[in-house]
Amino acid sequence: SLTFSNGQKGLHPISFTIEKERMVALMGPSGCGKSTLLQLLNGVYTPTQGSVSIFGLPLSTHFELLKQFIGYVPQENIVHEDLTINEALYYTAKLRLGKHVNQNELNERIDQVLGTLNINDKELRKQPINKLSGGQKKRVSIAVELLTQPKILFLDEPTSPLDPETIEEFLKSLQ
Repeated sequence: SLTFSNGQKGLHPISFTIEKERMVALMGPSGCGKSTLLQLLNGVYTPTQGSVSIFGLPLSTHFELLKQFIGYVPQENIVHEDLTINEALYYTAKLRLGKHVNQNELNERIDQVLGTLNINDKELRKQPINKLSGGQKKRVSIAVELLTQPKILFLDEPTSPLDPETIEEFLKSLQ
């Protein structure tokens, strides 16, 4: 559970286990604590009571080790909107992957991630992010997180900017 410093209850007691290689959807009305729960699960918040364990390790005491396995895409876009898709992914890859990945591997990883999310069109990749649709922007934000190949990926409101016809195709690409 989580109680904020002002005494407001952020999350009532909850307990669950998610098995390896599972996709889980957390659904509920606005304000019920979905985003708060995601922030507890990825280490933004520390529970007031109880604990979060990842791979059997308490997140609070092993955060520096575990953070490398976690990807998190918040509701708002996490990329600079004046950059093109190519630029945003290239600069992110250089910052996050550093010298561990050579130029060919870096380009292959970017191509693979964009292909998986169906935003690998050459002309689209040259577009400034501020010219993209809401769904395309969300995919770019997700692509940024997928570059590091996280073992766990938390997506807050991943389908909110999508039209109903696109949601099913988008969820399949995530799988």
